[in-house]
Amino acid sequence: MSNSKIQLKSHLLFIDSIRALAALYVVIHHSMLQYYDSHFFPYKGVDDYNLPILTKMILNFFGYGNYAVDLFIVVSGFSLMLSVTKNNLSLKDGNIQFYKRRAFRILPPYYIATLFSLILIWLFVGHKTESHWDVSIPVNLNDVIYHILLIHDFWTSTASRINHAFWSIAVECRVYIFFPLMVFIWKKIGAITTLLFSVIVSIIGSSLLYILYKTNTDISLGTGVSPYIILFTLGMIAANLAFSNNHRCLSIRKAYLRISPFIIVMATLAFLCISIVIRHYLRIFNDSHFAEIHLETKVYDVLLGVLFAFILFVCAELSKNNNSLSKILSWRPLVFIGTFSYSLYLIHSPLIALISEYIIKPLNVDRLLSTGLLIIGGCPLILIISYGFFYLFERPFLTMGKKVKSLTIEQEVIVDPAP
Repeated sequence: MSNSKIQLKSHLLFIDSIRALAALYVVIHHSMLQYYDSHFFPYKGVDDYNLPILTKMILNFFGYGNYAVDLFIVVSGFSLMLSVTKNNLSLKDGNIQFYKRRAFRILPPYYIATLFSLILIWLFVGHKTESHWDVSIPVNLNDVIYHILLIHDFWTSTASRINHAFWSIAVECRVYIFFPLMVFIWKKIGAITTLLFSVIVSIIGSSLLYILYKTNTDISLGTGVSPYIILFTLGMIAANLAFSNNHRCLSIRKAYLRISPFIIVMATLAFLCISIVIRHYLRIFNDSHFAEIHLETKVYDVLLGVLFAFILFVCAELSKNNNSLSKILSWRPLVFIGTFSYSLYLIHSPLIALISEYIIKPLNVDRLLSTGLLIIGGCPLILIISYGFFYLFERPFLTMGKKVKSLTIEQEVIVDPAP
């Protein structure tokens, strides 16, 4: 790797930082859900307990793990588009090599993590504990087969089995199938057409699932590629705007950066206002099919995707200057965690269940203190184990057996991301 390439990729270390923040948020989210699960009867959520207002606010802040997944997908689109932008809007080694690299990068750690989760279920956490982990058990042969085929997320009964975080791995792998076609459309017709293509695919996918749902209510309406292919495309657009040298992108960069703080504030306010309108609409038409197909959540996903993509674009521009803000964006501890965020995401759920059941439960403390102990004491332990998993089962496939330095690893994760 040449010095110029290393320098270029060093400017992008903020991507690892953002990926780390998203992964840490998911871990804390699931740690909180371990004791305050508002989605699965008979468990109760944060608001059902007599807690101080500030405590409720803090716990509720970590109640939106699905939006962290949105950020992961936008970042993936951004990362994969970097090399395409630098290679004249073409995949460097062709479509077949792209699919091979994606499979070799994602599937081995995923299958090993699946085996790891099954072993922990078999030996330690295979019994009901009246916690969020209960959605992952019991496990049958169909669950294992569907996970191997990466189709488990299509059925509500299997989507959370084995490891309830795995649904998003299947979704993102599905989105990757479209990436070469999206690059082709982008090069031939343009970015707007590519975005329109992703919207059409998303609508068709949701419609097909809804039709199937009418005959089989076990079909999950929150899966497929909708709206995640749109989020992925938004990440692609952000990367192209930030690093393309064509005149249109250069002019857009100059114009947007001048008003970027204003746009971020207005986008956030727009998200909140539209959220209120959608909630009111769905409350009036509570029995409509709109609520059934998760329209509210999907609109939130897309709105946040726009915001996340713009934030990535702004961070990319800031990282080009060697100033104090760019150094904050590339803070080494976060960058380090970002390098093994995929491993952290893959194995944190059964580890949370294990720590909760065998370390915290014997202490016989209340729910709030248990949550605090799991987050403050358990998360560092999960980070350590996850790095060990990364070193043994993810890094070898990332480096293809080469001896590389840690900085090179950080840079490889940027341009060859995992979900």
